[in-house]
Amino acid sequence: MLNKLRPSHTLPLLTALLLGLVLSLVFTSLSPTTDTIAATNTNPFPTAGKVTAKGQDNFTLLIPPTYSVTFKVTSATKFIRDGKPSYFSELQVGMQISMVTQSDSTGKQYYAVQVTLPPTPVTCYTSVAMTAKVATKTANGFTVNWGNGIVSNTFLVSAETKFYQDDKLVAFEQMQVGQMVTFYTRNCSDGKLTTLSVVLPATPKPTPTPAPTCNTSVEMTGKVDSKTANSFSIAWGNGIVSKYAVNADTKFYQNNLPATFSQMQIGKYVSFYSRNCTGGNFTALSVKLL
Repeated sequence: MLNKLRPSHTLPLLTALLLGLVLSLVFTSLSPTTDTIAATNTNPFPTAGKVTAKGQDNFTLLIPPTYSVTFKVTSATKFIRDGKPSYFSELQVGMQISMVTQSDSTGKQYYAVQVTLPPTPVTCYTSVAMTAKVATKTANGFTVNWGNGIVSNTFLVSAETKFYQDDKLVAFEQMQVGQMVTFYTRNCSDGKLTTLSVVLPATPKPTPTPAPTCNTSVEMTGKVDSKTANSFSIAWGNGIVSKYAVNADTKFYQNNLPATFSQMQIGKYVSFYSRNCTGGNFTALSVKLL
C-alpha cells in the first residue's frame, strides 16, 4: 500500500505514528504506579520475619534464613495488632511480624498487603495501699465495695498472694465478706488485677474481766441463818439472805476477848464488818459474837 502512496503522503503518516508512540510512552510513565501494579500484581502470599529497617513508606524484613526484602507500604496496606486495626506508625525495628505480600509482574518490587504486628506488651504497676470492705469472695478472687454502691472488678488471688492477720501469715480462707481489708495489687494494661498482699482485721480479743472493786462495810448486825466450814449467812428479813466468807484473816471476838469461828452459833446475833466486792463476794473482816 505504501508503495502506491506518493512521498508527499508518506511523511505525514510516519510523523503521526511516531507522535502517537511517544505520547503513549509519556502517559504510561506518568500514570500512578499503584494503578499499574494493581493491574499486574501476582497472587498474595504469606511470609514472616524480623523488621530490620523502616522508611517513610517501606520497611525491610529479614526472612529466615538470610533473605532481606524491602516491602513498600501503600494506602491499601492493612496493619493489625491484638486483633484490631493498627497503623504503620506502630511498626518498630526489631519486631517479629507476619504478613501477606505480593510482587509486581517483574518480581522486583514487593508490596505489603496485610501486616500483623506482635501483641502489645503488657505493662504492670504496683498500687498504693487500698482499704475497703470485702463485697464478694470466690475460690480465686474477691471484690470490694468502694462506697456509694460502687463495687470493684475482681482482684485475683494466686499462690503468691500473701495474707496477714495479727502480724502472721494466714490462709485466704480467713478472709470473710464484710471485713475491712488493706491490700496491694499489681494492675496490668491487659485489665488483670492480681493481689499481692492483704492485711485482714485483727482477731477480736475477749473483753477482759474488770478487776473487782471492793469497799469495807459499816458495822452490821444480824442473825446467823446458816454456817459452813468457811462461811456463814445472815438473814436480813423479807427472805433476803447474805453469805459471808471466812478466812484466816477474819477476827472473832466475844465479850471483848478473842474468839473462834467455831464459837459462832446458828440463830445467834452477830455484829460484824465485811469487805464487799463487785460480783456479790462478801468476806467477813471482824465478827463480834453477841
